[in-house]
Amino acid sequence: MFYRKTVFILFLFIFSGSTMAIGSFDFQGGGGSDDSSSDDSSSDDSSSDDSSSDDSSSDDSSSDDSSSDDSSSDDIGSSNSSRDVEALVLQHMQLSCSRDVKRPSFIRTTKPEYFSTYFGNVVNQQSLKEFFNITNNQYGSTCDVLYRKYLSKLFHKALVFAYDAKNIKSITSYWGFSYNGSSRGAAEQDALQKCQSSYDKKESHVCAILFSNNTITNKDYLSLAKK
Repeated sequence: MFYRKTVFILFLFIFSGSTMAIGSFDFQGGGGSDDSSSDDSSSDDSSSDDSSSDDSSSDDSSSDDSSSDDSSSDDIGSSNSSRDVEALVLQHMQLSCSRDVKRPSFIRTTKPEYFSTYFGNVVNQQSLKEFFNITNNQYGSTCDVLYRKYLSKLFHKALVFAYDAKNIKSITSYWGFSYNGSSRGAAEQDALQKCQSSYDKKESHVCAILFSNNTITNKDYLSLAKK
């Protein structure tokens, strides 16, 4: 009887010790799992920080590139603007077309009826030479070279001359043209001012526009040309 009780007590002791060992193992395993989760969380936080840092660097780089592009665009725009301003600066050129003496009669190449048509009022390569023929004045080669320059200029431009208002067929004293005008009126006004302030202009002569852009505008000349 005593033997059975002793065996029973040993059995309980062994069974109780095994249960405690198993419980201790589960507890330690659970602790290991929490540490692993903590490590994973730390890893995720670190990855998130790295990703945020990369995005921030990318944004800064994009911002710098954008600023650089804007700066380059401003430089190009400023350069183009400067060229546009230069292109609109009024310029004036004097022509060597004046004659102090009358010449023998010259033969015109157009008929009076021509100036009553649309094309009679349009400037062409022979328009200035024909003016000299009709007004009976010598047309020189130097004047022709400078007239070609007038023809090559873009709008707005105006060709001016000084003559006796009582007799347009008399001698002339000043020739020149202005170009790069911001408007037709601006080119005409500049040409007239240059003519009036020139020492080559005779006091008794008046300054008038002969050609404005590609149109013959002087009424005294057109009236004479139609006769």
